Amino acid sequence: MQVASDGISSLIKHSFTIDKYTRFLSYYYISQQIQSNNEQTTIKLKNSKKSTTDTDITHVVTGIKYGIHVIIVLQPTPDHESDLDQLLTKIKTQLTKNAFHIATNDKDLFNQFTHIKVFSNIPDVAKLKKLADVCEKITDIRSDNSQHRLIEYTLRPIRCFCPSYPKEKARFVSINQKHMDQIEPYLYQLSLLRTQRNISYNSEIKQLLEKYLKQPYEEFQQRDSTVEELYQGRKDQKKNLISQIRNGDIEQDSLSEPLIDTEDRLLLKEIRDVTEHQNTLREKAQLIDSFTKQGIEYLNMKEFIIEDDINLGSIMTRIMHENKQKIVYCFDDKLEKLNSSKWNDFYIKLINEHKNNSQLEFVYADFSYCSYQLSQMEIFPSKEIRQLRKTSRTESTLDSTTLSSSKKHHSNKSNSSMNNFINVLLLGESGVGKSTFINAIVNYLNFHTLEKAHSSEPIVLMPISF
Repeated sequence: MQVASDGISSLIKHSFTIDKYTRFLSYYYISQQIQSNNEQTTIKLKNSKKSTTDTDITHVVTGIKYGIHVIIVLQPTPDHESDLDQLLTKIKTQLTKNAFHIATNDKDLFNQFTHIKVFSNIPDVAKLKKLADVCEKITDIRSDNSQHRLIEYTLRPIRCFCPSYPKEKARFVSINQKHMDQIEPYLYQLSLLRTQRNISYNSEIKQLLEKYLKQPYEEFQQRDSTVEELYQGRKDQKKNLISQIRNGDIEQDSLSEPLIDTEDRLLLKEIRDVTEHQNTLREKAQLIDSFTKQGIEYLNMKEFIIEDDINLGSIMTRIMHENKQKIVYCFDDKLEKLNSSKWNDFYIKLINEHKNNSQLEFVYADFSYCSYQLSQMEIFPSKEIRQLRKTSRTESTLDSTTLSSSKKHHSNKSNSSMNNFINVLLLGESGVGKSTFINAIVNYLNFHTLEKAHSSEPIVLMPISF
């Protein structure tokens, strides 16, 4: 028999960060117990002998418990860790006495628990999103047994009641610790990775992918389908193997090969790669959409490259056409991964150039999906723009000759300081706001007033989604 993983047991299917700040609040209340004694169970089995003779039964349900079971996973912010721990202690004390109320000075603390996940044997409780609502619901339904649900079953071997029941049907072999140490971590990793991979795109993201990255998205879907088939095949294989061991059809000590082999480990790697590919596509679609809203054109170079293209200059000539006011920024995903800091500089340069030269046409050329391989990220201004910049530099040089020696010295010192870069490492758990912080800083530096920021398209240096 396969037991559905719902209620409390569905916790194993969900992926969330567990670190030193994670807290678990568990509530367990039994309102009713139904227990069958040995004589009652034996009589019932004898009366149902006809239905059991054709079925392989190993255990019998001899007890059932009803009540309320709730597990809440909470992720407090580091700044309020101590205060929130005290709040959880208060909640524990109140719920033990079947009471709950929020003190005035605790209201703000309750609002700090913005990231919670609720698991319960009662569906209405599991749907709640706020800690205070869960606590109130528990106290409301505790005295109403009609809302309580199953919590536990007690199982006993069938031969305890029917000694004559065929041994070959009632046989149940526990998996030894050696094999459990192999199979349990593997199945957990497999379930966790698959859960992360199966986090579905919302309709907005799907629309962006189909609009900007239609072919790469279709190729990803094909690969994803292949991985899903591999997953189902390996899962069924492990399920059958475990069933055969537990039924006694296979002797554990006779297994010459480990339960987890090379193909199993390759499947884990493939799922990780697919998940990373999925995230990359989502982030790129959001980035392209951000560029489009700012008036920056995105080009998938696979649509422009022909087979005999070996020269980047000739490719750029075709893109420029007769446009005299165009700048093309060339990149691909591999170069971004190899040197993310350089890509960030590349991105900032594009945004700033576009902001300061809104009359020019800017193009973000993506070489990720074409046959031509970029050796480095490059920027190609049109011929006219190159000439204008050359003239501007010449005029700047002529003007500088009139400066006094003291001013020259000051200017050189200033330029030197401007060329000193400081690298800042920003660390933090997933979801705490690193990308939001970076985007806020970039917008703060680019917009001199709040009114200007409100009236302009925001700069998104780090694409984010909610």
